[in-house]
Amino acid sequence: MKATKAIAAAEAALEQAKADLSAAQARKETIAAAESDAVADASAYAKWRADNEAAGVEVTRTTALVAKREAELQAAEGKAAADEQARLEDDFNKSADKVAKLITDNLKAMARLARETVEAVARSEQQREAAQRGRAEGLPALQSAEGRARNVAEQPRKNISETIVTHWVYVSNGNVITSPEQSADVRPTGGREGRLGDSMVEQRDFRLIKYHPATNTQFAKDLVRELRVPGVRANDPPGWDNWRDLTSPHSLLAELEKLVELDKAGPQRQVCEELVPFQPSLAKRAFGKLAAAFGSSEDAESEDV
Repeated sequence: MKATKAIAAAEAALEQAKADLSAAQARKETIAAAESDAVADASAYAKWRADNEAAGVEVTRTTALVAKREAELQAAEGKAAADEQARLEDDFNKSADKVAKLITDNLKAMARLARETVEAVARSEQQREAAQRGRAEGLPALQSAEGRARNVAEQPRKNISETIVTHWVYVSNGNVITSPEQSADVRPTGGREGRLGDSMVEQRDFRLIKYHPATNTQFAKDLVRELRVPGVRANDPPGWDNWRDLTSPHSLLAELEKLVELDKAGPQRQVCEELVPFQPSLAKRAFGKLAAAFGSSEDAESEDV
């Protein structure tokens, strides 16, 4: 705030000095133009000469004043920049000290949690080996605790929604025309028939099914190796070894924001679509069976017929 006021004051002083210089230059030009009128009289010329010299002195003075005010403004801006740089460095040093403490504390906590995790994994493996020894032959091996925590089990296909849609189809080969542009070029010839170029086409009904596809079992990385706890394995480097180089903190923060949004959305599965020919006869038969199941025998008989 003080630096801003100092710069504003220096700028105002410079503008005033420039205005004084402009006025002095204009006065000198006016006096210089009056020389021809003063030469006829000695006293008048003496006065003109004195005025002209005084005007020249004023131009020199105001020129020097402008230079001085410019230097003062430059000094004020330099001081403001130095003060701002000092503030930025002070803020960074304070923040860096806090982050350094956070890193140290979190590293200690992570090392403790990692060792506890590795110890728990090792003890669980001992229990699994003991239980596995007495297990009957032919039975699948007991899944380890790490496997249960780190592996994503396979998921079966799951239908989300189903809609009846109508598409034009080539009569010759049954290929479906799903392009809106091609469908717009079809020339109807009557009923559900039409022509697309030289090909005969017809309208058919389909079931548009949206679904989550089945997923296979996904095996994650080895837990102990990923934790890289020093001393647990001979080739496991501790601490910061093999740490990724962060080329851009801005891109890292952007990636973290994406992760936050993904966490909010929760686990996501791929959504696919498929077209299945719609058969009204099968639909009617299924409706008849439902009607019969709910006691409407007349409806069921009429549908079966």
